[in-house]
Amino acid sequence: MNEDPAAPEEVGPRSPGGPVPESAPNTAGRPVAWLLLAGILLGAGVVSLYGEVWWTGPARFVPAATEVPWPLSEFGGGEGSKGLDVADYRMVIARVVGNARAIAYAPSQLFARAQCYPLENALIVADPMLASGLLAAPGVFVSSDPLVAFNSYLVLMALFSGAAMCALVWKWSGVPAAGIVAGLIYALHPYKVGNVSHAFIFDTAWTVLALFFAQRLFDRGRIVDGLALGLCCVLQMAEGFY
Repeated sequence: MNEDPAAPEEVGPRSPGGPVPESAPNTAGRPVAWLLLAGILLGAGVVSLYGEVWWTGPARFVPAATEVPWPLSEFGGGEGSKGLDVADYRMVIARVVGNARAIAYAPSQLFARAQCYPLENALIVADPMLASGLLAAPGVFVSSDPLVAFNSYLVLMALFSGAAMCALVWKWSGVPAAGIVAGLIYALHPYKVGNVSHAFIFDTAWTVLALFFAQRLFDRGRIVDGLALGLCCVLQMAEGFY
């Protein structure tokens, strides 16, 4: 076997198409067009999910409390489980809207306004649902009716969840279509939206957004991304203990 000692050593496999260019072409297309498509598809999904409630009257109805995605036989099952679910639904609506009103009009009273009132700092002894209250706050400004505020919270949570997952997967994969599909599945999956009476339990969008800002922080090292990462982590912890 003859080897030429002067020949340069090859490192790694050779590309069948010749040398790999230093910069690959941008396959994302036009970001604005992809963003528009993502907004249209996500909006259509949310309309199909909650449109009936808004058409019939958001001050009169909330989405039906469907069966919870875990068995309630441990708690009695049957009609008893349905009664428990309805009671929880009322409690969640009261807590989310109460937090929204406190955030909007009386921030200093936020920790005192919870189901364990008049216990001091009553908010800390149960699921805070502060992030849910933040999303419900715009509805409080629009209407004084608690059902309108809660229905607007469900819509905003679905839109926010889908946008967060779309941004994360788009950034990780570099493929806009992958981000859109992931966002739609994450925002509209039956396991996530099938139990509106405990919607706060499945609200993990702040964790998704925290991963997004963590990636940006490692990529760019900017303090603003670190602050956003910390804020997202705090808001996720402020949502609940589940």
